[in-house]
Amino acid sequence: MKLERVKHADVYPSDGNPRRDFGDLKSMAEGFQLNPENPGEPLTPPIVVRDGQVFRIVDGERRWRAMQIAGTKEFSAIVCDDWDDADAALAMLATDDKKALDEVERSRGVQRCLLLGVTEEKLEKSARVKGAGRLRRAMDRVGVDSENMTLDHLFAVAEFDGDPERAEKVANADERSWQRVAEECRRDAKRQRAHEALTDKAAELGLRTVEERNPEGMAYVLASFNPDDLEADAAEHPGAVWYVDPGSACAYPKAIAYEAAGGEAEEDPEMARRKEEAAQIERDLEAMVGSMRGHLVERLMAGEYPEHVMAMAVAEQLGDPGYGWSRYAETSEWLDEAGYDGPRPDGRMTGMAGASALRSLLASSSPRYKVGDFLAGVSEEHPDYVAKDIERLDELMAAAMDDGWKTDERGWALVKATGAWMAAYQEAAAEKEDEE
Repeated sequence: MKLERVKHADVYPSDGNPRRDFGDLKSMAEGFQLNPENPGEPLTPPIVVRDGQVFRIVDGERRWRAMQIAGTKEFSAIVCDDWDDADAALAMLATDDKKALDEVERSRGVQRCLLLGVTEEKLEKSARVKGAGRLRRAMDRVGVDSENMTLDHLFAVAEFDGDPERAEKVANADERSWQRVAEECRRDAKRQRAHEALTDKAAELGLRTVEERNPEGMAYVLASFNPDDLEADAAEHPGAVWYVDPGSACAYPKAIAYEAAGGEAEEDPEMARRKEEAAQIERDLEAMVGSMRGHLVERLMAGEYPEHVMAMAVAEQLGDPGYGWSRYAETSEWLDEAGYDGPRPDGRMTGMAGASALRSLLASSSPRYKVGDFLAGVSEEHPDYVAKDIERLDELMAAAMDDGWKTDERGWALVKATGAWMAAYQEAAAEKEDEE
């Protein structure tokens, strides 16, 4: 391939180009006038392949169309003698001794190879990209905007190949937020599948169902979280009516059984005892967190600086140094621009600034779910979320103890109870992982 001058009238689009939406061509054409060497032409020349007396575009149809608007009669292009010449583009991706590409540049290179006709098998081997077929489908869906998306972003779009609505959400998310949006879509799709499985099972079993939760004159009996449990629970409660709850961002889908109030649905004494125990645990937990807060505030504002807890608070405020949009990363970039190349410790936060950071840490570390319900055996719903709550709280308590905080007898009993629950949870999770 070599750089040549070609006439615009001799160049034609390739039938193999998957792009259909070419974006704002008028603005692109206006931008070509800023090219200092060749006004009216793009800085990056299109790639074409010779086809007799004419040329077929393999990369750069947008630029070619924009030049048509700009009135450009002739332009520079990289001319390939034949389609096999496209393999040379692989060198850009496979060579290790040149400057590393950023993620978007690498993505453009891989997409260009696909447009040049490089086979998916050869691309996967040379560029170390798995799933080139899925990538091509994502390119087709996204259109011209794929040029500015990383490979990971495109593969996330491809995950929802049969789900246009979620695929569009992920595709429309920017590079700062697409990972969060993709994860939300995954969880939402998982909830939808679980809800559909429960709904199908209820229909298969011929269960009586209602359209709304808490039907009048009925009392809650139990909840089933998967089709197998639903079948077993339905056999034990043949007279129940069921509501299949679709779930939400904070609640997993479930089938809820109701029976006539005053009948079998009356709460048994054991469950009443457990609920009272759970309520007491919540009161003890609130008292323990209040005691810890009082100690830390006193140390921060009027005593010896609580090093360990405030290190957590400061780190939370700065964010992950490895995440490009965190306060730490953005501030570090600002220091680079200022010409500073010295050490960059997290430092301390004192006074009201420190109090604000401490308040934020305590809020984010306090349980958001009712830990007491799990420790007392009242609930088994969302154990993964509760485990994360306990882990955050344990980390905070350990740091507070290093800073001189001491809990009372009830507090120690609570620490032991959460530790025992976590051990059982981790053991069950390990067994489940082994089974899978």
